Amino acid sequence: MTYLLYQELSQIGVNTKFSLVDAGYYNEENIKNLYSNTISFLTRLPSNRNLYKMLIEEHSESLEDAQNIITYGKQVLFVKRVPVDLFGNKGFAYIILDGNWNISKAPSTTL
Repeated sequence: MTYLLYQELSQIGVNTKFSLVDAGYYNEENIKNLYSNTISFLTRLPSNRNLYKMLIEEHSESLEDAQNIITYGKQVLFVKRVPVDLFGNKGFAYIILDGNWNISKAPSTTL
């Protein structure tokens, strides 16, 4: 995924303001290209990356706090939004834990 790809897509009328990026394309060059071309993006952070390991280490103990609970259908998820540095650019990581809980079995909590 390079600048040329986005330039070619733009020339044929494809909106390149937002991109869903495969985890395999997560590297410094690609992320910097997205930022320099003001393309918003969403990607899964590969588990072998130092940033992934650091986020899990720093936030795993507090992830299951009640303030991080959201419901999605009948599932309970824990979601934490954390500011991160992406190769010199400001970004956010969303750390998500699927507790495999059924909402009817979850403790009652008013949020």
